[in-house]
Amino acid sequence: MAKKKQTKEKKVSYEEVKEKKKNSSQKDTETSSKTRVSRNKKLYTQDQTSTSLKIQLPEEKKKQPNKTNQNTLKEKDIYQKKTKDKESEKKDIKEYNEKNKYQPPIEESKNISRQGLILIIVVLILTIVILVGIDIYHFITFNHNEVKTVTKIKEKKVVDDNIVFLGDSITEYYDLTKFYGEDLPLVNSGINGNKTKDIINNMKERVYDYNPSKIFLLIGTNDFIEQKTTDQISKNIKEIIELIQKNRPYAEIYLESIYPINDTDNKKINHKMVNNRTNKKISKINTELEEYAKENDITYIDIYDKLIDEDGNLDLDYTNEGLHLSEKGYEVVTEELEKYIKE
Repeated sequence: MAKKKQTKEKKVSYEEVKEKKKNSSQKDTETSSKTRVSRNKKLYTQDQTSTSLKIQLPEEKKKQPNKTNQNTLKEKDIYQKKTKDKESEKKDIKEYNEKNKYQPPIEESKNISRQGLILIIVVLILTIVILVGIDIYHFITFNHNEVKTVTKIKEKKVVDDNIVFLGDSITEYYDLTKFYGEDLPLVNSGINGNKTKDIINNMKERVYDYNPSKIFLLIGTNDFIEQKTTDQISKNIKEIIELIQKNRPYAEIYLESIYPINDTDNKKINHKMVNNRTNKKISKINTELEEYAKENDITYIDIYDKLIDEDGNLDLDYTNEGLHLSEKGYEVVTEELEKYIKE
């Protein structure tokens, strides 16, 4: 009996256990369902909040401007303000400078203008006094009877102080530096073999370019080689003089006589050099030139008579071969011309 009771008790207890298990399982299911529901609720609420947040975010973004853009805008505003301030400062400085320019008072400006006028008047009075004084001095000291000579002297100052020796080989061989020294402005414009026409055709280079104050002319002896007549030779010499007077009117012309020759039988004489020249023809031209010089107020220098011997020929001591001069011959010429050079 006791064993049956135990089995019953065991049976009861098993059933109870089963029921308990059922109840516990039901409870677990309920609790799990409740927890699930609560979890779902939470998740739902979270989803709703997140969606609301997601929906709100762009609006907030729209409402809130970007920080970087704000900074750039602020910098631009600051820069614009600075530039405006600088421009306004410049304008203010300009206005201040224009306003504060020194403007002398009216009385001071009047005094300055008065002083300027007084100065101008004083200068004008002084210039008038000086000019009047010069005129009075000129009137007192000036000799009215010598107007021509004074003006001529003034005009001569423009002319260069060159002394030109114009001619042929006799002039070219004349050592001017040796006989006159280096202090005088002497120009040797003699060319070997030149005739009167050669000089006429080259007056610029031979005469004008030197702008001479004095000209010593010796030409004509070589024209005899071309069978020129005495009239032709003297005519060409006169043309040379006229060209000088026209182009260099303030130059003094010294016309030398044509030098004599020696065509004797002396061993010293070179007859080929003397050629067809004769003292008779030379003398004829010289007399005509002397008359022309007197008529035209030209200085004529007779060297012919200084160089001839007793027979009327070129002295043998004064020549090398009957035509050209020796050193002694040039000494005679120098002695005669020197007084005209030093005038």
